[in-house]
Amino acid sequence: MKKSIYILILILAFISLPAVLYAQSDIRNSRPKGWNGRYKPSKELVADSARYKITYQSYFSRDSVFLDDKKSGFTLTLIGENVVQFIDSYDLEASLLGDKLYATTTLSSNEIYERKSPLFSKRIFKERILIDYPVKGKITYQEYLAGAFRRYLDETATQNWVIGEETKEVLGYRCRKATCRFRGRDYVAWYAEELPIPYGPYYFRGLPGLIVELCDINKEYVFNMVGFERLTNFIPMKFYDGKGVEMLSRDDFRYLKQYYNENAAAAVFNNASGIKSNLTPEQEKELEKRLNRPRPYNPLEKE
Repeated sequence: MKKSIYILILILAFISLPAVLYAQSDIRNSRPKGWNGRYKPSKELVADSARYKITYQSYFSRDSVFLDDKKSGFTLTLIGENVVQFIDSYDLEASLLGDKLYATTTLSSNEIYERKSPLFSKRIFKERILIDYPVKGKITYQEYLAGAFRRYLDETATQNWVIGEETKEVLGYRCRKATCRFRGRDYVAWYAEELPIPYGPYYFRGLPGLIVELCDINKEYVFNMVGFERLTNFIPMKFYDGKGVEMLSRDDFRYLKQYYNENAAAAVFNNASGIKSNLTPEQEKELEKRLNRPRPYNPLEKE
């Protein structure tokens, strides 16, 4: 009985930190060669090397009902020779730190994980998006969701921009205004023609210059450029490509993400074998009740 109660307390404490849960699972499934722990090493695919790094100060409303509940951080758009990647800045920092530590130290895998863990817990975006991968015109979207890496190919993510006459100066660049409607939201973008890079944050691309500011008209999602670097040491644009990746359609992925957001107990039980067997029916019911409480949900893509 005491053992079951102890397990229940651990689970509840663990679930109160979902970002850490997902971060730990990310690491466990992406150990490089030489990993001698419980989890087998996996395969990381390098799609390209970044020549440019654009940093955006980013924030969004976590809940479509409580719009003042904001989450903020930094996201990156990495421009390679053939591929463009959107990634959270802390996700990239943790990845590069892991590469450095494995190559230059004698720390154990657990010690390296401890060094990386605080970075993963700060992420505001968990997805890694590759534009023009595996071929030009296609987008690969991948995210760790409820115990597994889920991936889909997106071939319809285009914006039909309307370019206006209004201009303003942003960070010393003369920028022009453009608008579009994309998957349920209306957006305003400011782009700099003197930076002839037809990309921006997330999926946004196709303008005759780099997007330096982007937001939907309700300002639930906002991206403001704060850094533009031409890299001398190229950054690898990586993502997990082991056997455990589940290929889905976009519709199925969106369904799963909303389902697990509304049914956190299912995500936990599917991702941790043996939990239910250690609980009484009453404890299991109480756990499900606590986990499946209302959670904030406000996806960037509403349709």
